[in-house]
Amino acid sequence: MRVNPTGGFQTVEQLFAFHRDFLGRIRSLPGVEGAATVNQLPLTGSGNSGSFTVEGEPLVGGETNPEVNIRTVSRDYFRVLGVPLLTGREIDARDDINTPPVVLVNQTLAESYFPDRGPLGRRIVFSFFAGQPAWEIVGVVGDERLEGPDQPITPVVYFPYRQTPDTAFSVVARTRVPPLSLSGAVRAEAAALDPDLPIYDISTMNLIAANSTAVFLRRYVLLLVGGFAAVALLLATVGLYGVMSQSVVERTREIGVRVALGANRGDIVRMVVRQGMAPALGGLLAGIVVALATLRFMGSLLYEVQPHDPGVLAGVSAILATVALASCWLPALRATRVDPIVSLRAE
Repeated sequence: MRVNPTGGFQTVEQLFAFHRDFLGRIRSLPGVEGAATVNQLPLTGSGNSGSFTVEGEPLVGGETNPEVNIRTVSRDYFRVLGVPLLTGREIDARDDINTPPVVLVNQTLAESYFPDRGPLGRRIVFSFFAGQPAWEIVGVVGDERLEGPDQPITPVVYFPYRQTPDTAFSVVARTRVPPLSLSGAVRAEAAALDPDLPIYDISTMNLIAANSTAVFLRRYVLLLVGGFAAVALLLATVGLYGVMSQSVVERTREIGVRVALGANRGDIVRMVVRQGMAPALGGLLAGIVVALATLRFMGSLLYEVQPHDPGVLAGVSAILATVALASCWLPALRATRVDPIVSLRAE
Protein backbone atom coordinates (compact mmCIF):
# COMPACT_ATOMS: atom_id res chain seq x y z
CA MET A 1 0.00 0.00 0.00
CA ARG A 2 1.05 3.57 -0.53
CA VAL A 3 1.06 5.99 2.41
CA ASN A 4 1.40 9.76 2.21
CA PRO A 5 0.95 11.38 5.64
CA THR A 6 -0.80 14.75 5.46
CA GLY A 7 0.05 15.86 9.01
CA GLY A 8 2.79 18.44 9.30
CA PHE A 9 5.83 17.11 11.10
CA GLN A 10 7.73 19.84 12.87
CA THR A 11 10.77 17.67 13.51
CA VAL A 12 12.26 14.57 11.96
CA GLU A 13 11.73 12.80 15.29
CA GLN A 14 7.96 13.24 14.83
CA LEU A 15 8.18 11.66 11.39
CA PHE A 16 10.20 8.77 12.79
CA ALA A 17 7.67 8.30 15.60
CA PHE A 18 4.79 8.15 13.11
CA HIS A 19 6.70 5.70 10.91
CA ARG A 20 7.53 3.49 13.92
CA ASP A 21 4.00 3.53 15.32
CA PHE A 22 2.34 2.79 12.00
CA LEU A 23 4.58 -0.19 11.27
CA GLY A 24 4.13 -1.37 14.85
CA ARG A 25 0.35 -1.37 14.47
CA ILE A 26 0.55 -3.35 11.23
CA ARG A 27 2.96 -5.90 12.73
CA SER A 28 0.60 -6.44 15.65
CA LEU A 29 -2.30 -7.48 13.40
CA PRO A 30 -3.18 -11.19 13.51
CA GLY A 31 -1.71 -13.01 10.54
CA VAL A 32 1.08 -10.49 9.87
CA GLU A 33 4.60 -11.93 9.96
CA GLY A 34 6.46 -8.71 9.23
CA ALA A 35 6.15 -5.21 7.80
CA ALA A 36 8.54 -2.66 6.36
CA THR A 37 8.65 0.35 4.06
CA VAL A 38 10.32 1.27 0.77
CA ASN A 39 10.20 4.46 -1.25
CA GLN A 40 9.26 2.55 -4.44
CA LEU A 41 8.12 -1.03 -4.87
CA PRO A 42 9.84 -3.49 -7.19
CA LEU A 43 8.30 -3.91 -10.66
CA THR A 44 6.94 -0.35 -10.58
CA GLY A 45 9.81 1.39 -12.34
CA SER A 46 13.46 2.14 -11.86
CA GLY A 47 12.82 5.04 -9.47
CA ASN A 48 15.49 7.51 -8.40
CA SER A 49 19.08 7.14 -9.45
CA GLY A 50 22.38 8.79 -8.68
CA SER A 51 26.10 8.50 -9.19
CA PHE A 52 28.81 7.75 -6.67
CA THR A 53 32.55 7.61 -6.30
CA VAL A 54 34.58 5.33 -4.08
CA GLU A 55 36.39 7.21 -1.35
CA GLY A 56 40.13 7.18 -1.91
CA GLU A 57 39.82 5.90 -5.48
CA PRO A 58 39.78 8.82 -7.93
CA LEU A 59 38.48 8.24 -11.41
CA VAL A 60 40.95 7.44 -14.15
CA GLY A 61 40.90 9.57 -17.28
CA GLY A 62 37.85 8.85 -19.39
CA GLU A 63 35.93 7.10 -16.59
CA THR A 64 32.56 8.37 -15.37
CA ASN A 65 30.86 8.01 -12.02
CA PRO A 66 28.78 4.80 -11.81
CA GLU A 67 25.03 5.44 -12.10
CA VAL A 68 22.90 3.30 -9.77
CA ASN A 69 19.29 2.96 -8.70
CA ILE A 70 18.40 4.13 -5.22
CA ARG A 71 15.97 2.66 -2.72
CA THR A 72 15.20 3.83 0.81
CA VAL A 73 14.08 0.93 2.99
CA SER A 74 13.31 0.30 6.62
CA ARG A 75 14.42 -2.50 8.88
CA ASP A 76 13.07 -5.95 7.89
CA TYR A 77 12.44 -4.93 4.27
CA PHE A 78 14.63 -7.69 2.84
CA ARG A 79 13.15 -10.34 5.13
CA VAL A 80 9.60 -9.31 4.26
CA LEU A 81 10.20 -9.45 0.50
CA GLY A 82 12.36 -12.56 0.72
CA VAL A 83 15.53 -10.89 -0.58
CA PRO A 84 18.49 -12.91 0.77
CA LEU A 85 21.36 -11.33 2.67
CA LEU A 86 24.51 -12.60 0.93
CA THR A 87 27.16 -11.09 3.15
CA GLY A 88 27.50 -8.50 5.87
CA ARG A 89 24.48 -7.31 7.84
CA GLU A 90 21.05 -5.88 7.18
CA ILE A 91 19.65 -2.54 8.30
CA ASP A 92 18.81 -2.58 11.99
CA ALA A 93 17.79 -0.28 14.84
CA ARG A 94 21.26 1.23 15.24
CA ASP A 95 21.12 2.90 11.80
CA ASP A 96 19.64 6.36 12.39
CA ILE A 97 20.55 10.01 11.93
CA ASN A 98 22.82 9.93 14.99
CA THR A 99 25.09 7.15 13.71
CA PRO A 100 27.57 6.99 10.81
CA PRO A 101 25.73 6.61 7.48
CA VAL A 102 25.61 3.12 5.99
CA VAL A 103 24.17 1.51 2.87
CA LEU A 104 23.59 -1.94 1.44
CA VAL A 105 24.17 -2.84 -2.20
CA ASN A 106 22.81 -5.57 -4.41
CA GLN A 107 24.83 -8.42 -5.84
CA THR A 108 25.04 -6.89 -9.32
CA LEU A 109 26.61 -3.70 -7.97
CA ALA A 110 29.07 -5.64 -5.82
CA GLU A 111 30.21 -7.79 -8.73
CA SER A 112 30.33 -4.89 -11.19
CA TYR A 113 32.27 -2.31 -9.17
CA PHE A 114 34.01 -4.32 -6.44
CA PRO A 115 35.07 -7.57 -8.11
CA ASP A 116 38.45 -7.84 -6.41
CA ARG A 117 38.16 -7.56 -2.64
CA GLY A 118 34.43 -7.03 -2.24
CA PRO A 119 32.41 -3.99 -1.19
CA LEU A 120 32.16 -4.51 2.60
CA GLY A 121 33.81 -1.68 4.46
CA ARG A 122 34.25 0.42 1.34
CA ARG A 123 33.05 3.99 1.61
CA ILE A 124 31.21 5.70 -1.24
CA VAL A 125 30.30 9.33 -1.82
CA PHE A 126 27.12 10.39 -3.63
CA SER A 127 26.92 13.52 -5.73
CA PHE A 128 23.43 14.38 -4.40
CA PHE A 129 24.70 14.28 -0.78
CA ALA A 130 27.27 16.99 -1.29
CA GLY A 131 29.12 17.93 1.86
CA GLN A 132 27.96 14.87 3.81
CA PRO A 133 30.21 12.07 5.07
CA ALA A 134 30.83 9.01 2.94
CA TRP A 135 28.49 6.05 3.28
CA GLU A 136 29.94 2.75 4.40
CA ILE A 137 28.79 -0.43 2.66
CA VAL A 138 27.81 -2.88 5.40
CA GLY A 139 25.97 -5.59 3.47
CA VAL A 140 25.25 -7.21 0.11
CA VAL A 141 21.79 -8.54 -0.72
CA GLY A 142 20.37 -10.52 -3.60
CA ASP A 143 19.14 -8.86 -6.76
CA GLU A 144 15.61 -7.54 -7.18
CA ARG A 145 14.01 -6.92 -10.55
CA LEU A 146 12.92 -3.31 -10.35
CA GLU A 147 11.39 -2.68 -13.77
CA GLY A 148 10.24 -6.06 -15.04
CA PRO A 149 11.09 -9.75 -14.99
CA ASP A 150 12.57 -9.57 -18.48
CA GLN A 151 14.59 -6.42 -17.90
CA PRO A 152 18.30 -6.53 -17.04
CA ILE A 153 19.14 -6.30 -13.35
CA THR A 154 20.63 -2.93 -12.48
CA PRO A 155 22.98 -1.92 -9.64
CA VAL A 156 21.05 -0.77 -6.58
CA VAL A 157 22.03 1.04 -3.38
CA TYR A 158 19.73 0.73 -0.34
CA PHE A 159 19.64 3.58 2.20
CA PRO A 160 18.22 3.14 5.73
CA TYR A 161 14.96 5.02 6.16
CA ARG A 162 16.03 6.48 9.49
CA GLN A 163 19.06 8.06 7.84
CA THR A 164 17.31 9.38 4.70
CA PRO A 165 13.66 9.85 5.75
CA ASP A 166 10.82 10.69 3.39
CA THR A 167 7.19 11.45 4.24
CA ALA A 168 5.73 9.31 1.43
CA PHE A 169 6.49 5.60 1.27
CA SER A 170 5.06 2.20 0.41
CA VAL A 171 4.33 -0.35 3.13
CA VAL A 172 5.01 -4.02 2.46
CA ALA A 173 3.74 -6.79 4.75
CA ARG A 174 4.17 -10.57 4.69
CA THR A 175 1.12 -12.41 5.97
CA ARG A 176 -0.03 -15.92 6.84
CA VAL A 177 -3.53 -15.11 5.58
CA PRO A 178 -4.80 -13.76 2.24
CA PRO A 179 -3.16 -10.30 2.18
CA LEU A 180 -6.14 -8.30 0.93
CA SER A 181 -8.28 -9.66 3.77
CA LEU A 182 -6.29 -7.38 6.09
CA SER A 183 -6.94 -4.16 4.17
CA GLY A 184 -9.86 -3.20 6.43
CA ALA A 185 -7.85 -3.80 9.59
CA VAL A 186 -4.94 -1.78 8.22
CA ARG A 187 -7.25 1.12 7.39
CA ALA A 188 -8.68 0.96 10.90
CA GLU A 189 -5.20 1.09 12.46
CA ALA A 190 -4.29 4.01 10.20
CA ALA A 191 -7.45 5.89 11.18
CA ALA A 192 -6.68 5.33 14.85
CA LEU A 193 -3.26 6.87 14.32
CA ASP A 194 -4.32 9.65 11.96
CA PRO A 195 -7.96 9.96 10.76
CA ASP A 196 -6.82 11.88 7.67
CA LEU A 197 -4.05 9.47 6.69
CA PRO A 198 -4.49 8.55 3.00
CA ILE A 199 -3.84 4.90 2.12
CA TYR A 200 -4.12 3.90 -1.51
CA ASP A 201 -2.86 1.45 -4.13
CA ILE A 202 -3.52 -1.53 -1.84
CA SER A 203 -2.49 -4.65 -3.72
CA THR A 204 -0.37 -7.79 -3.55
CA MET A 205 3.02 -8.35 -5.10
CA ASN A 206 1.49 -11.10 -7.22
CA LEU A 207 -0.99 -8.61 -8.69
CA ILE A 208 1.69 -5.97 -9.17
CA ALA A 209 3.85 -8.48 -11.02
CA ALA A 210 0.93 -9.75 -13.12
CA ASN A 211 -0.15 -6.23 -14.09
CA SER A 212 3.28 -4.85 -14.87
CA THR A 213 3.82 -3.80 -18.47
CA ALA A 214 6.56 -6.33 -19.15
CA VAL A 215 4.52 -9.26 -17.80
CA PHE A 216 1.37 -8.13 -19.64
CA LEU A 217 3.20 -7.98 -22.97
CA ARG A 218 4.77 -11.38 -22.37
CA ARG A 219 1.42 -12.86 -21.39
CA TYR A 220 -0.24 -11.41 -24.50
CA VAL A 221 2.36 -13.00 -26.77
CA LEU A 222 2.09 -16.24 -24.80
CA LEU A 223 -1.70 -16.36 -25.18
CA LEU A 224 -1.50 -15.48 -28.87
CA VAL A 225 1.14 -18.06 -29.74
CA GLY A 226 -0.42 -20.61 -27.39
CA GLY A 227 -3.82 -20.10 -29.02
CA PHE A 228 -2.42 -20.66 -32.50
CA ALA A 229 -0.52 -23.71 -31.25
CA ALA A 230 -3.68 -25.17 -29.70
CA VAL A 231 -5.63 -24.65 -32.94
CA ALA A 232 -2.80 -26.24 -34.94
CA LEU A 233 -2.69 -29.21 -32.59
CA LEU A 234 -6.46 -29.64 -32.80
CA LEU A 235 -6.41 -29.51 -36.61
CA ALA A 236 -3.55 -32.01 -36.75
CA THR A 237 -5.38 -34.34 -34.37
CA VAL A 238 -8.65 -34.18 -36.29
CA GLY A 239 -6.81 -34.56 -39.59
CA LEU A 240 -4.82 -37.58 -38.50
CA TYR A 241 -7.88 -39.19 -36.94
CA GLY A 242 -9.88 -38.59 -40.11
CA VAL A 243 -7.17 -40.04 -42.36
CA MET A 244 -6.80 -43.13 -40.21
CA SER A 245 -10.55 -43.64 -39.97
CA GLN A 246 -10.90 -43.41 -43.74
CA SER A 247 -8.00 -45.81 -44.15
CA VAL A 248 -9.70 -48.36 -41.91
CA VAL A 249 -12.92 -48.03 -43.91
CA GLU A 250 -11.09 -48.53 -47.22
CA ARG A 251 -9.23 -51.56 -45.89
CA THR A 252 -12.27 -53.28 -44.43
CA ARG A 253 -12.02 -56.26 -46.81
CA GLU A 254 -8.27 -56.59 -46.18
CA ILE A 255 -8.79 -56.52 -42.42
CA GLY A 256 -11.56 -59.11 -42.77
CA VAL A 257 -9.25 -61.39 -44.74
CA ARG A 258 -6.51 -61.01 -42.15
CA VAL A 259 -8.93 -61.86 -39.34
CA ALA A 260 -10.26 -64.84 -41.29
CA LEU A 261 -6.70 -66.11 -41.76
CA GLY A 262 -6.00 -65.95 -38.04
CA ALA A 263 -4.92 -62.39 -37.22
CA ASN A 264 -5.89 -61.44 -33.66
CA ARG A 265 -6.94 -58.08 -32.25
CA GLY A 266 -3.37 -57.16 -31.28
CA ASP A 267 -2.14 -57.77 -34.83
CA ILE A 268 -4.80 -55.49 -36.28
CA VAL A 269 -4.16 -52.72 -33.73
CA ARG A 270 -0.40 -52.82 -34.34
CA MET A 271 -0.89 -52.71 -38.10
CA VAL A 272 -3.14 -49.64 -38.01
CA VAL A 273 -1.13 -47.80 -35.36
CA ARG A 274 2.13 -48.49 -37.20
CA GLN A 275 0.68 -47.17 -40.41
CA GLY A 276 -0.44 -43.92 -38.75
CA MET A 277 2.53 -43.36 -36.45
CA ALA A 278 5.15 -43.71 -39.17
CA PRO A 279 4.36 -40.36 -40.87
CA ALA A 280 3.53 -38.76 -37.50
CA LEU A 281 6.95 -39.64 -36.07
CA GLY A 282 8.57 -38.49 -39.31
CA GLY A 283 6.85 -35.15 -38.98
CA LEU A 284 7.83 -34.95 -35.31
CA LEU A 285 11.48 -35.56 -36.18
CA ALA A 286 11.33 -32.92 -38.90
CA GLY A 287 9.79 -30.48 -36.42
CA ILE A 288 12.62 -31.04 -33.93
CA VAL A 289 15.19 -30.40 -36.67
CA VAL A 290 13.43 -27.16 -37.67
CA ALA A 291 13.16 -26.09 -34.02
CA LEU A 292 16.88 -26.64 -33.46
CA ALA A 293 17.65 -24.72 -36.65
CA THR A 294 15.64 -21.68 -35.52
CA LEU A 295 16.85 -21.48 -31.92
CA ARG A 296 18.47 -18.08 -32.22
CA PHE A 297 15.26 -16.58 -33.60
CA MET A 298 13.24 -17.95 -30.66
CA GLY A 299 15.53 -16.58 -27.97
CA SER A 300 13.90 -13.13 -27.97
CA LEU A 301 10.50 -14.68 -27.16
CA LEU A 302 11.67 -16.64 -24.15
CA TYR A 303 12.34 -15.66 -20.55
CA GLU A 304 14.61 -17.71 -18.30
CA VAL A 305 14.11 -20.68 -20.62
CA GLN A 306 16.96 -21.59 -22.93
CA PRO A 307 15.90 -22.19 -26.56
CA HIS A 308 17.82 -25.47 -26.53
CA ASP A 309 16.28 -26.65 -23.26
CA PRO A 310 16.16 -30.45 -23.66
CA GLY A 311 13.36 -30.76 -21.13
CA VAL A 312 11.08 -28.48 -23.16
CA LEU A 313 11.86 -30.24 -26.45
CA ALA A 314 11.34 -33.66 -24.87
CA GLY A 315 8.08 -32.58 -23.19
CA VAL A 316 6.60 -31.08 -26.35
CA SER A 317 7.67 -34.10 -28.39
CA ALA A 318 6.04 -36.43 -25.86
CA ILE A 319 2.78 -34.45 -25.99
CA LEU A 320 2.67 -34.50 -29.80
CA ALA A 321 3.53 -38.20 -29.94
CA THR A 322 0.80 -38.98 -27.40
CA VAL A 323 -1.79 -37.03 -29.38
CA ALA A 324 -0.76 -38.80 -32.58
CA LEU A 325 -0.94 -42.18 -30.86
CA ALA A 326 -4.43 -41.45 -29.55
CA SER A 327 -5.53 -40.36 -33.04
CA CYS A 328 -4.36 -43.69 -34.43
CA TRP A 329 -5.51 -45.84 -31.53
CA LEU A 330 -9.22 -45.08 -31.84
CA PRO A 331 -9.48 -46.12 -35.52
CA ALA A 332 -7.35 -49.18 -34.68
CA LEU A 333 -9.87 -50.24 -32.04
CA ARG A 334 -12.66 -49.79 -34.55
CA ALA A 335 -10.78 -52.00 -37.01
CA THR A 336 -10.69 -54.85 -34.49
CA ARG A 337 -14.49 -54.92 -34.50
CA VAL A 338 -14.67 -55.77 -38.23
CA ASP A 339 -16.70 -58.96 -38.82
CA PRO A 340 -14.76 -61.00 -41.44
CA ILE A 341 -17.95 -62.59 -42.85
CA VAL A 342 -19.62 -59.20 -43.33
CA SER A 343 -16.47 -57.64 -44.80
CA LEU A 344 -15.91 -60.48 -47.27
CA ARG A 345 -19.49 -60.21 -48.54
CA ALA A 346 -19.19 -56.43 -48.98
CA GLU A 347 -18.39 -54.99 -52.39
